[in-house]
Amino acid sequence: MKKPLGAKWQLDVVLVVAVKNEFIALLDWVAQLEKKLPQTIYRLENNQLGDAEIKFEILQPSGIVIRYHVYKLPHPSMGGDATTFIATKAIYTIKPFVICMIGICAGNPSETKLGDVIVASATVRTDFGKLEKPDDKAQSELLQVSTNHFNGLKFSHRVNTNIRRGIDGSIFRLGDLMSAIKEYNSLKSQRLKDISIKGHKVLLGIIASGNQIVKVKGAFEYLKNKIVGNVGDEDERILLGLEMEAHSLAYAASQAGNVGWLIVKGVADYADGKKNDTYHGIALSNAFDFIKWMLPQSLELGFGRVGLEKKALEKLLIVKEAYENGKIEEASAQINALYVQGLRSIETRKLMVKCLMRAGKYSEAEDTLNEYKKRRWFNDALTTELLAEIKWREGDNKSMEEVLAEFKGPDTSQLLYLKAMLLVFKDSAPQSPNDKVERLLKAEKLLAQAIEQSKSSPQPFYDVNHYFVCKLLDKSKRIKTKDLNASYKRALSTTSVNLNARRHRGLIYMYYLLLFVIADKEDEVIKFIKKYKDQDIVVALDNIDMIYKRIELVYADNIPNAEKYLLRLSKFIWSKRTYGNVIRPETRGRMEGHKKIR
Repeated sequence: MKKPLGAKWQLDVVLVVAVKNEFIALLDWVAQLEKKLPQTIYRLENNQLGDAEIKFEILQPSGIVIRYHVYKLPHPSMGGDATTFIATKAIYTIKPFVICMIGICAGNPSETKLGDVIVASATVRTDFGKLEKPDDKAQSELLQVSTNHFNGLKFSHRVNTNIRRGIDGSIFRLGDLMSAIKEYNSLKSQRLKDISIKGHKVLLGIIASGNQIVKVKGAFEYLKNKIVGNVGDEDERILLGLEMEAHSLAYAASQAGNVGWLIVKGVADYADGKKNDTYHGIALSNAFDFIKWMLPQSLELGFGRVGLEKKALEKLLIVKEAYENGKIEEASAQINALYVQGLRSIETRKLMVKCLMRAGKYSEAEDTLNEYKKRRWFNDALTTELLAEIKWREGDNKSMEEVLAEFKGPDTSQLLYLKAMLLVFKDSAPQSPNDKVERLLKAEKLLAQAIEQSKSSPQPFYDVNHYFVCKLLDKSKRIKTKDLNASYKRALSTTSVNLNARRHRGLIYMYYLLLFVIADKEDEVIKFIKKYKDQDIVVALDNIDMIYKRIELVYADNIPNAEKYLLRLSKFIWSKRTYGNVIRPETRGRMEGHKKIR
């Protein structure tokens, strides 16, 4: 099995199409990708993430995942009204990085050829403004045009695309699109061998929109003289296309203010008396070919420029601090905000699930992880670690074993640790003492490997558990005293260093106490509790189950000693701030009983 691909960012993109043929073309594209590159695409189910007709994710070579939400305008509605409604709903529901529209349009016959592709540098409405009576000389000439609501209009209602505002951190810049268009045009003969029209170009210019289908000779000659252009900006002075939806989509995105927009249309006719459907397929195919080629690279370029990654990673440090200080609600809100922005780093996904677990939302955490498993790029060691941990905490050792067995990648230190704990706590039929010892010996070796793998950043959880296993082996006389003592000293050193570095993390305090309890050092337990009785820490109650379980195993033949230590730990915990819930009923009952003892 190949090593699972990784992904760090997931960018949401909304694609809007107007008519059935455009929607079918998108479905064909997805089907081709699923056939050719199944490992890089994942199609979401219809009930996931909003009401788009189809939703799918594509992993880019850079590691960025682009998640597409495809909307078709409701039949039979087309034009500006339906587009504004769909675009606005999608923007505020999905919160996309960019919203795009792809389809066909009429082209300016003096500037375009059938099959050319137009990228909107700006949009304009043709049915806004003032309708005036024409002068007598033009009366007969404009008579047929006036019936289409063009007569006497001067079109100044413009939306300048965000490619004109690159300096303020927008997604697309004019230079980016011009470079992409130039490169595409130079490569099109190699890229478009299956297209019947050769030599077509991708052009950048104005697209005009109105709520009527236009089939009037001379429409472009009339319209181009009525558009108020930007002086000096060639690409915003040339009218190239005419259709029904572009301006409404650009307007909705511009009003939202936090989303980029892109409109790509293939030239299918000239809006004249010869208008027909002959070139619809070719124009649409060319538009699709360009946007499939250009959009991912332009998104990644714009994404890098706006500095989202740097800002997100800075915020992530704040989230981690809030989490370790027990401010789970604050950490959860912040990590959700980063998640919406698209950050899917290992640290973000881990904190996302850990916040759910700390809040006692184990089912939601498990559902989130099972969704990750469906995507090859998120079905990694982290997903396996967290799923196995949930099953372990719930006491479902059989499912934990299945989760660990499914993963075929290399073992991380955390996976080695979890496999060791499974061997120690695994439910099974009664076994001989030798069988139990063999399991403990295997667990000790796995923990030794985990410690070795993490030696650049020693973790008290691995070292304390290594000593815990060694202590169980000592009861069977299967470990040398010097090795047992060496394990204790290493655990003591690692835990001390971590406690000094992470003063507010309650779990380290609990592991420090666990270490002294396992070593049966009651004086050290009393001294530690007294020293830190006023320390402001927060204890996650779902961590307490397995700590108590370890003490029960170590003192299985000395229940009074176990109860003595558990009482001290319970009182220490109840003197601190806590969050979450204890999972095992027996632990919860014991702690509640200890709470009543003065």
